[in-house]
Amino acid sequence: MDIKNILLIIFIAILFPFIFFYTNTKVTYEKNNFENDTINNNTVNYEVIKYNFKSFEPAINIEKKEDKYFISICLGEKKTGGYEMKIYSVKKENDKLIIEVSAKQNSKIVTQAFSYPSITISTPIIDIKTVEVYIYENKIPLIITKDIK
Repeated sequence: MDIKNILLIIFIAILFPFIFFYTNTKVTYEKNNFENDTINNNTVNYEVIKYNFKSFEPAINIEKKEDKYFISICLGEKKTGGYEMKIYSVKKENDKLIIEVSAKQNSKIVTQAFSYPSITISTPIIDIKTVEVYIYENKIPLIITKDIK
């Protein structure tokens, strides 16, 4: 092996932990504006939190902690950065929690690297059996369903 290959291997070994083991932090930056803490006309209170959820395919991750559900939604692997996800609505219908998400790519200059756009919300514990997510990235929504354990 020549010196260039050795330096490349060392460089990758140093960057690997920063790329794949990013620490998750909770920072609140969006909250819906309802008066009570559970349900208002089938609309469920939620809070968007910053949490890095990575999945190669579009997926949902549901965690129950204390008195809240933490629901993470990932678009899967994208070839560039610059994706933005926003919660359109969170509502309860029968025993389902329905979340509508809009996802779009910024038209500005973006990074030419793989990205895993995701968004995480917290909701109060309510009586539901299934979470159904509608992701509007194009005209036809991507629907992901997951049962709560």
